[in-house]
Amino acid sequence: MYFPKHGDLHEFYDPSDRRMHLLELPELRGSRILYAKGSWLLLVRLKNFVIFFFCPYTREMFTLTRLRPGHHVVAFSAPPTSPDCIVFAIYHLLASSIIVGTCRPGATKWDAFIYDNDQQYMSRTWNQVIFSNARFYCMNVSGQVGVFNPESNTWGLYYTPAPKYMLNLSFHYRWSAKFMAEHDGEIYVVCCSAAANPVIYRLDRVNKTWTEMMSLGRMAIFANARSSLSGTDLVGRMAGKMAGCVVFSKVLLHGRQCVMYSPRRGRYYPANRFHNWNEEEPFDSVWIDAPDDASIFL
Repeated sequence: MYFPKHGDLHEFYDPSDRRMHLLELPELRGSRILYAKGSWLLLVRLKNFVIFFFCPYTREMFTLTRLRPGHHVVAFSAPPTSPDCIVFAIYHLLASSIIVGTCRPGATKWDAFIYDNDQQYMSRTWNQVIFSNARFYCMNVSGQVGVFNPESNTWGLYYTPAPKYMLNLSFHYRWSAKFMAEHDGEIYVVCCSAAANPVIYRLDRVNKTWTEMMSLGRMAIFANARSSLSGTDLVGRMAGKMAGCVVFSKVLLHGRQCVMYSPRRGRYYPANRFHNWNEEEPFDSVWIDAPDDASIFL
């Protein structure tokens, strides 16, 4: 799903059949995407920092309370229609502390928790978060992982060394060159730069190490700066080509194909070329599940 710089017409690109669809969504005017999961978007209104859920296919909307201004990374655990839905936000108040906020649909305020930041290990900037195994996993620009348990409201750190590939990236490239995804309880990170092929890692939570993946099997990772998806039950005429690949939300050849990378073959598609991921705008697109009925599109 692509967000226009002007107007209300949003593009929905389906990589399974290489088709672009359109929906006019005036409800999203003046907002910015924070996260997506399933068919639900989580957005913030820039004029007042009120966050809300929105399903572009049904036009359902759930408004939450105001989000504290400032740099933050936000995610949610389940659709807003589920009793298990928790909205999570993390950001820094001071160099020495981390603030975690949680909120549920219907709540009138955020629950805030302040934790000491071990500056020996932790960068101040978080830019990836996913929900897995009843916990929120956060990654900072140095590749270190923090974990929040919403049941006990506890925060812990994996003092996991950053993947070796990420240590070779400049600070500027670390900001936009990695994508975090979850599949069947496993956490994956895709590291990209303009100078080399992507490297994919799986987090070993028991041994607190990263394992480099030379193949994804039949799984596809749909990578995006806001939130990434994964799946094995792919359909459509392009399903066979997407299986085992990282599919990026960058469309080339006048809309004919998404950029893909195959770790097994060690090459990009549609061409064996490098891409400057530092030029990606993190707020102009997001992966979202396809609707059950495509007739809703214009």
